[in-house]
Amino acid sequence: MKSIHSTMTHVMTYLRILTLLIFSFFFVLIIPFLGLEAQEFLQNILSYLGFLYAILMGFLMNIAIQRRRLLDDYISKELNTIRRIYHLSLHIAKDQPKLEQWTKNLKEDLDAYLTLFRDASFYVYERGNELFRQVTYTIYRMPMLKVRYNQDIYKTLLETTGEATEARQMIRQKKDQYVGHFQWAITMILTFTFAWILTSATPADPSARVVTAIAIFNILLVLDLLYEYDRFNDKKLRYIANMYANNLANVEELKTRKYRKTK
Repeated sequence: MKSIHSTMTHVMTYLRILTLLIFSFFFVLIIPFLGLEAQEFLQNILSYLGFLYAILMGFLMNIAIQRRRLLDDYISKELNTIRRIYHLSLHIAKDQPKLEQWTKNLKEDLDAYLTLFRDASFYVYERGNELFRQVTYTIYRMPMLKVRYNQDIYKTLLETTGEATEARQMIRQKKDQYVGHFQWAITMILTFTFAWILTSATPADPSARVVTAIAIFNILLVLDLLYEYDRFNDKKLRYIANMYANNLANVEELKTRKYRKTK
């Protein structure tokens, strides 16, 4: 699926980064240096916490990235199979003109499903369940019309419909499989414990405190990156919804261009 850098073009991204930067400097201002006697002890703890933090973040980041990749793949698969369903229905009608009305009805069902996302966000994906079910009913009912049809094409159509249904099932499963509240709680506790010990082990020298603030800022950026991979922002949700809404519209536009070239 064509990617969009929605994170970099979303204003909330920059607001969060600015907030994290301000928080990092504020944090080092209020947490005091615990002294030279505690410094060595705290530095030893930091090495263990840093190792634990890296493992935890790597584990959660891998889960979030894999989920995002699978979700993108299944969205692309559904859109591709819907276009293929439409093309196969056209071939069936071309082979048997008596099925042109059936093809028209199927196109209307597909349009009803896809245009749901013209005004709605991808966040409400489940609203399309009944509309897509109507698409499958129209396809499965075709033999009941008692009209001769190309069985090979229809078999391919059934297989493609099954692939689209499977893709939708996987999208519904993956869409809301976020990092759990418990995992987020553990991550936040570990992050702020690490930041507190790091600050407590930093001398009161201004330059040392600035370096620590920057280090904490980078740690929080990793946390923010995990959040971005784990969640879709509004702009990304709108972008995906537009892909659905314009899925067959793009096909019709290509058909029109080809028709004009042949005239």
